[in-house]
Amino acid sequence: NTSLVYDHVEKSDEVEDEVEDLFELLSEIKRTFPSVEGISSGAILSTYQRTRIESVCGRLGFTPLGYMWRMGPQRDLLECMLKDGIEAVLVKVASPPGLIPQKHLNKSLGQLHYGGVFDRLKDKFDFHICGEGGEYETLVLDCPIFRKKLVLTDVEIVEGYDGVGVLKVNKCCAVLKDPSHTTTWENSGRPLFERIRA
Repeated sequence: NTSLVYDHVEKSDEVEDEVEDLFELLSEIKRTFPSVEGISSGAILSTYQRTRIESVCGRLGFTPLGYMWRMGPQRDLLECMLKDGIEAVLVKVASPPGLIPQKHLNKSLGQLHYGGVFDRLKDKFDFHICGEGGEYETLVLDCPIFRKKLVLTDVEIVEGYDGVGVLKVNKCCAVLKDPSHTTTWENSGRPLFERIRA
């Protein structure tokens, strides 16, 4: 289902539907953690992504939260996320000839941003620096509010057709962080939207 307005009635057994997978996952979370009331998404510009998350939230009685919706420019937004201690790696790339599975999967956002890869792709292909055109997907390994850091111990790169690739995580573990080395939010007290537009 790829229409701009998500209609969950069209589900077919033959067609994979990531939204229905999300529905199943969040249904399990609701059963396991009944005090959860809202779901936060990282949608920035993608109405496609936002409406699907809102559909699932509405069906389950969750409040959808989109703190980064329409925030920009994207370069500044990514820079703020990295400075705030978000550590994430690319787990899917879908922007040939820009991002190459064997070269860019399992690389951190920081490596690709500070190494100039995203800026070169933006200049050459009008690449969305925050991945809002579906260029890439990420997995957050660590951030200041995590008590444990996710460590990927066994991964493999699975390449599909047309240059699309996925990082398959075969094994990982959560490692307790040393409290004396815990990162704090940079510029605490100033909301993200103020820093982006400053």
